[in-house]
Amino acid sequence: MNTKLYLGLDGHQTSIVVATALADGSDQQSHGKWCGSNLSAERGLLKIRQNHQVEKSEISIVSEAGRTGFVFARRLQWLGYHGLTVGLRIRQLLGTRGEPAPKLPEPKPFSCE
Repeated sequence: MNTKLYLGLDGHQTSIVVATALADGSDQQSHGKWCGSNLSAERGLLKIRQNHQVEKSEISIVSEAGRTGFVFARRLQWLGYHGLTVGLRIRQLLGTRGEPAPKLPEPKPFSCE
């Protein structure tokens, strides 16, 4: 596998934050947010591939996936993309030693329109 482009994804329930960098570390770009649906992400991936003129095999994807991001990670594998998915440890999600998980701030509203 000859990687030409690195793609970083941070999956959330309603959105996916996207960034890219060329394999040599140059041309780092933030692509903002995509809607959280698989269809929206697939369209975004196609657009990035066309803009950078790379094939699926030339992209290495690193994805951080919480409770909702693993469905998208499985979809990427099914589509033939290569990469790594990193998830939170179960104790970080559920709390430790019977304690409740820490409260996270409410997400800001996000529209996919």
